[in-house]
Parts: sequence; structure tokens; C-alpha cells
Amino acid sequence: DTTGKKLLEKDYNEITGLETGNGEVLFKLKQKALYGFYNPLTQKTVTPAFFDIEHLDATPLLKVSYQEKNGLYNTAGEQLLPAEYSSFSFLHGPFLAVKKYSGAGLYNLQTKKEIIPAAYYRVEALPGNSSFFTAEVEVAGDANLYGIFNDKGAQAVPPVYSNIREIGKAYYLLLSQKNNTAHYALFNGHTGRLTPLPFREADVSGEPGLLIVNDGRNSYLWDAATRKPASALYPLRDNGEGYTPVAALSPFVSGLCAVVKAGKTGFINARGEVVIPFVYDDARMQKNGAIMLMKQDGGNWLYGY
Repeated sequence: DTTGKKLLEKDYNEITGLETGNGEVLFKLKQKALYGFYNPLTQKTVTPAFFDIEHLDATPLLKVSYQEKNGLYNTAGEQLLPAEYSSFSFLHGPFLAVKKYSGAGLYNLQTKKEIIPAAYYRVEALPGNSSFFTAEVEVAGDANLYGIFNDKGAQAVPPVYSNIREIGKAYYLLLSQKNNTAHYALFNGHTGRLTPLPFREADVSGEPGLLIVNDGRNSYLWDAATRKPASALYPLRDNGEGYTPVAALSPFVSGLCAVVKAGKTGFINARGEVVIPFVYDDARMQKNGAIMLMKQDGGNWLYGY
């Protein structure tokens, strides 16, 4: 230092400055073909053991690599992630999606533990919820399957579902296939509970917290929070090519849901209230939110908005 005090116990083949972008200066140490670093503020020396050391922009973190394996240190010289991973990516908070040759997992930088074992095809954050993560299992010759883990690494949902869709308000619709039959379940992101659903078909509605479901005879809105119908029941309709049950309700657009009742089209809102009566032969929502209304008069079509 400026007083002449020797700061490093050992001599190195090379010492260079390592900028961190926040005014803190580290020293990169080279010993033969390996690199370490020294922090003069903490007086911490990380012994050269890596092929490369790289500062990650806008973070107090250093990426280290050795033989195509990567890890993380903070600038103070503390190891956060051992150099055992082929790759990693930041999710949210202290969580990293990590990959080994054995598969993908989840790592917590605060506890310095791999909380979901690196044995999955992919691990991602569950959309709209910071407490849960999806783990994907690769299935040869078939669609991949998904399960859900919480942020402590405990399995909340086994990886047997082919699809997980966000309903909104921290609820999720899960689909599995058994004997060519669809089976649905509701995952509650508030409680972490999984509830089987009795519906023949279920789909997201485009309105947070609501599903469009049918029981084989009627389709209707269903509230994920109350687990009760949120609209009247509307009979399934013919698709026009022989009787194939088709949901009477369409996904929400601009806050309204198109419904076909007794061959006539109208619209309901998210509370299930009729906003446009079922008197039109067709009706189509436009991109600007206006609704084209159509009635058939003999061989002529009449239009309004």
C-alpha cells in the first residue's frame, strides 16, 4: 500500500486491476495458468484456481470458471455458488436456475444450497408467483411433464402434468392426460394446495381468476377463489358439423365474454351479468373494443355496433 506495507503473502506471476463498476477495485491474481483475486478492503484473497474471472455488470458478483464449469463469488471474496455448473441464470431474489450435465435445478444464493436437485430438463419461476417454481421432466417420444416446487425446495405438485397455465390472482390450471382423457386440477398459489376439478373441459378465460368450464351439458364461468360458478349455465352448442359439444362461452376480450344461447349471441361481464342481450345472430369484438352486431333478415345481413 502507500505506506509500503506488503498486502499479499505470496508473489504471483501477474497482478492486474479488476474494475467492478461501482468504484470498488479488486486485483486479479495469476499463478501459472490460473486466476484468483484480492480485495484490499476486506483483505480477502481467493487463491488462484480458475481459468477466468469475470465481473457481472450491475452486480457485486464475480463469475469464475474452470474446465467449462462455472461458479459465483461476491466481491468481498465469499463463495456463493461452487464452480460445479455448466451454466446458470438469475430468476428473482436469491434464486438461480442452474444446470449440470445431470440436468437443471434451483440454487439459493442466500443459503448456498441447491434446493431443487439438478435432475430436471428445465426449472423456471412460476409466472405471477415468487414462491413457486416449475420443474420440467423430459419424456421421450411424448410431451414433457411439469411439477411445482416451493421456494424451500419441497415438491408441491408431482411432475405429471402436461400443461400449467396461469389463471391470475395466484391460481393455476393444470392439465394431465390419462387414457386419452383430460383431467384438470387447480393449484392455489396462496396455500400451495392442489385440488382436482370435476369438469369435462376447463380453460383460462382471459379474465384474472376465472375459468371457462363445462360439465358435459353446460358451460359457464367458474371462480377459482370461491370455487363456485360465476355466471348462469349455458347449454353446450352444436358445432354445425354433427353434434359435438362446444362451449357456449368464448374468452374475454376488453372485459366482455361472448356467449351463444339458443343460437343467439350476447355478452356477459366478469360478474356474469348480461351486458348485451342474446338477440343477435352473430357478434364480433373489434380490436378497438367496439362490437359488431349482426342480425339476419331473410337473405340479408344487417349490421350495427
